[in-house]
Amino acid sequence: MTLILAGAITTDVEWHDFINISHMMTSTQLVTLAGGLGVFAQTCYAVSWVHKNAIDALTTVAAVDAYDYTTSWPA
Repeated sequence: MTLILAGAITTDVEWHDFINISHMMTSTQLVTLAGGLGVFAQTCYAVSWVHKNAIDALTTVAAVDAYDYTTSWPA
């Protein structure tokens, strides 16, 4: 990624998705995808800590059982 950002790689980049299908992207498209994935991962991390802190504050088993940990995750 560093080489792409530095302009050292300007050709299309091939990558494989989760079912091993090959895709070609321009270096600009790849940088955009990587940035979006970084934001998604950081959002997931932040939401996980919100849930962890909320669960840590619960004081009964019933409250833990009732806690909805499925909210706030990015789509």
